[in-house]
Amino acid sequence: MRRRIHTPWLAAATAIAMGLMLTPGCKKTAQVRDTTPALPEELDPRLVRFSDFPVDESRAGRRPLVIFAMSEQDPVARDQIGVVLAAREGFEEREMTLVEVYETGVSRYDNRPMSPASAVRWHGRYRASKWPAEVVLVGKDGGVKRRSARAMAATELFGLIDSMPVRQHEVYERSRSGGGG
Repeated sequence: MRRRIHTPWLAAATAIAMGLMLTPGCKKTAQVRDTTPALPEELDPRLVRFSDFPVDESRAGRRPLVIFAMSEQDPVARDQIGVVLAAREGFEEREMTLVEVYETGVSRYDNRPMSPASAVRWHGRYRASKWPAEVVLVGKDGGVKRRSARAMAATELFGLIDSMPVRQHEVYERSRSGGGG
């Protein structure tokens, strides 16, 4: 007859090694851990990357309106997003894109999630002030056209953009081709 050695620590060590958890009453339950390797954020197809933005590479890009704030609950961010939503048609006509860069939470490019590394790059490229929140209008050439510590009204933004030579050329070209603008 074989002698059975009972050692509680051996049973516990075996259970831990097997990924099991012993519960009171000696019922064994498996703990499932996700071992799927995570993609590096810059390779995740769901996230927008800084390199996806054609800012300052050519005049074929869009005009980013960048909000820098602690979170999307910041009053400046909420107010500016409200302005954009209320004047969406004017933003599209002027080829503008809303970029939200938050210290906490999910940053976005045109309402698509942005990788944290890309948010850092936007911050490093265009955030210059010490204001708690800031709105920055960037031209198609990549240059900063206006900075503000408050939300900018659509009329203010559209007036500034419409006075730019690039925008005047766009309107002229559209009128020549019969597209309006």
